Amino acid sequence: LFVCCLFWFVCFGLLSNQSLTMAKKKKGGKAKKKKSDEPSEADLKKIESLKVFYKGYLKRVEAANDKEIEAITVAYKTAIREGKPLVHLVLDGVAFHDSETSPSKLEILLKSIQETGYRFISELYLWNVRLEVDDITALATHVKTRLDLKRLELMGCTLESSAMDIFTEGLGYNRSIKNLKLSFVNLGDEGLRLLALHMAQNDVLKELTLHRCGITDASGAVLRCYLPAVALQSVSFEGNQLGFKGLEDIAPAFPELEVLKEISFQENGIDVLDPADMTYLKDSIAATCEHLKKPTGLKTLNLSFNNIGDACGEVILACLKERKELGKAIYFVVATIAKSLSLIVFGFLFAFRFFQPFPGLPALKVMVGHRMRSELFEAIASAGKAKATTGKKKKKGGKKKKKK
Repeated sequence: LFVCCLFWFVCFGLLSNQSLTMAKKKKGGKAKKKKSDEPSEADLKKIESLKVFYKGYLKRVEAANDKEIEAITVAYKTAIREGKPLVHLVLDGVAFHDSETSPSKLEILLKSIQETGYRFISELYLWNVRLEVDDITALATHVKTRLDLKRLELMGCTLESSAMDIFTEGLGYNRSIKNLKLSFVNLGDEGLRLLALHMAQNDVLKELTLHRCGITDASGAVLRCYLPAVALQSVSFEGNQLGFKGLEDIAPAFPELEVLKEISFQENGIDVLDPADMTYLKDSIAATCEHLKKPTGLKTLNLSFNNIGDACGEVILACLKERKELGKAIYFVVATIAKSLSLIVFGFLFAFRFFQPFPGLPALKVMVGHRMRSELFEAIASAGKAKATTGKKKKKGGKKKKKK
């Protein structure tokens, strides 16, 4: 008996000691390794590639008897100091020509990138610069062949009208840019037509921003054909002058949109400045709303900073309400037929288990300007919200422990 008790005592001690050790391990866990400040092997290879690019760039500048762009030198030194490759290149207010006969600094830079094989600049920003024909030609050639460029932004740039076709053609060949921003650029209706023409087969571009580009209602028909044909997810025409005529021309494309989720006509001259225009604007908004009642992939329509007034606001509110009810009515007919067939074939339980009540068409958010009655503004905002899912929310902490 004494030997048996001693045996069980030793076993129990070993088990309890092991459980305490396991508990301590779980509590402490593995010690996290501190990240080393030294660059990785991949980064070191990229930095060596950057050094080759910069050395080649200086040689080409010297051969052209020109001066290097100061922003390039600053960006290079910053990347070397931080031990990271140069990924974002910003050229703000740079003069690409010292004189009328001098070579293009932008052309020298882009050729250096191509010829030295540096392939890590994924974002290129050109801000507040004047682009001559040779600058645009160099940029278009660069864009045609690059697979590393993901974002291209031209903001406040001056382009010659003769160079617009060259630039848009280069964009049409590109298959890597996902975000294109041309804001405060003198694009105009002709420039937009060329952009839509050359980008019609592009299935990579996801975001297009054209703020204050001088686009008018003459571009409505072009956008009506272009928007459903491409893979864009977000488009913004903020600060242009499409007006209610342009909106009415574009609206027939709304039911055809499968990929595009958000479109903005913010501050686009969709205004009622003269009471005599109210009837026309109301009819235009009503025609637009007829297309919004149909199933569409569009989730957000931004009409803010346009003075549409109470009358047009009432039309939009009625449209959003009718959209929900229309979706329920369509589903009721389909669901009734489906339930009847499934009831006959599979039985009662299957029918009512797999066919649940339908909440209507997906929510469509319409953003309007504040120049209307506050209750009407709030009603439109509320009508565009997705219906919250019912059900009890789980408590984050679970059951609360009783205090001792």
